[in-house]
Amino acid sequence: MSNANKTVDKRTLSETDICDLYISPAIRRTAWDPITQILREVTLTPAPVVVRGNLASPNKKKKLADYVLYKELGVPIAVVEAKDRHHAVGQGQQQALLDYAAILNVPCAFSSNGDGFCGA
Repeated sequence: MSNANKTVDKRTLSETDICDLYISPAIRRTAWDPITQILREVTLTPAPVVVRGNLASPNKKKKLADYVLYKELGVPIAVVEAKDRHHAVGQGQQQALLDYAAILNVPCAFSSNGDGFCGA
């Protein structure tokens, strides 16, 4: 049986799988240029350094946007927060708006679990 004929149980897929199989292709189908207008896993804030006595180590809680969409190189206009299938389509909307769109000062924020998009 070829891979094209297999039915995929989305509940077994990771967030990265959902991005690769569903979200990225959907974004590209709407004419976004994958080279100049779509960036994945964009670090928005550096990981803060935690200091304890004479030791310093990076805190793992940096802000990382799943997708940033650009009007043109260097001009972000939207963010997309990806979720796995254990989350509803709109479950990443608040995170996209408050954590990522606010940092980038962009007008649009979306979330997706591969079944569709929720946006504001």
